[in-house]
Amino acid sequence: MKNLLEIRELYVNFRTLWGIAKVLNGVNFTIRKGEIFGLVGETGCGKSVTASTILRLLPPNSEVSGEVLFKGENLLEKSEEEMRKIRGREISIIFQDPMTSLNPLFKIRDQMLDIITLHNNLSKEEAEKHAKELLKSVGLPDPERILNSYPHELSGGMRQRVMIAMALSSNPSLLIADEPTTALDVTIQKQILELILELKDQYEFSVLFITHDLGVVAEICDRVGVMYAGNIVEIATTEELFETPLHPYTQGLLSVVPDPRYRKKLEPLKGSVPSLLNPPTGCRFHPRCNYASEICKQKKPILCEYSPNHFVACHLYGGNSDD
Repeated sequence: MKNLLEIRELYVNFRTLWGIAKVLNGVNFTIRKGEIFGLVGETGCGKSVTASTILRLLPPNSEVSGEVLFKGENLLEKSEEEMRKIRGREISIIFQDPMTSLNPLFKIRDQMLDIITLHNNLSKEEAEKHAKELLKSVGLPDPERILNSYPHELSGGMRQRVMIAMALSSNPSLLIADEPTTALDVTIQKQILELILELKDQYEFSVLFITHDLGVVAEICDRVGVMYAGNIVEIATTEELFETPLHPYTQGLLSVVPDPRYRKKLEPLKGSVPSLLNPPTGCRFHPRCNYASEICKQKKPILCEYSPNHFVACHLYGGNSDD
């Protein structure tokens, strides 16, 4: 299967009043055409920064190196004018809280038509027809009422469906979903996940699904990248990740997931996420790892293929680096 997106040795630092925050530390992963790739990890590990880097939406105090190859072209080398044509048209994003993404002062009609006419060569009448079709496709049965509503007049689930409709308005190749169900209750969350699966098959796009919820990962993702403190520590198919987790961090994440079939004691990870202003040397997970040795403190492990399509960055599995 051909890769749609390739992230190669991506480093992102932020200049702050307290020093340099080393947020992404050589991130590598690929997203294939037609798949849902999950990016999972604790809050603050760099998941959303990765998404912002792909779209070139980082603040001026950022420093970026590496490659973000989309359809074979490096987005980090594109001009801002070129990126404006890619954002929303080729790559769309939906965020955690749609209320902060929709302007409360304008009706849904105005906001949808602005997006549709920006990326599609349509008249106002054609754009409105397209908007109604999109709203129907995301399960909103009364599009006229939705278009005449202000964001506060809609429920959280309805607002998120509107955001998904807007994101799909130009038929993008890649949809970035940045924790799109976190602010919703469990019932609505399931509906949104099923909707993304259905629309992915219908419109044939790929998805970068960012979450900290392993239950969501199990339900929707084809492959998963596990992120810790700015590093990808493991990549595998969803089934293999849950059945045979290799990295101690992945094992730790799965050990605190309740399983209703068994009465097992949940064992939380010791310690806490390190400060990215002064991250640990070598493997950034070594201060919390039960298997850490001297090499873990000195050398950063490389992401290596331990078994077919199962990658892990750990010295336990031969991830020795010559750096």
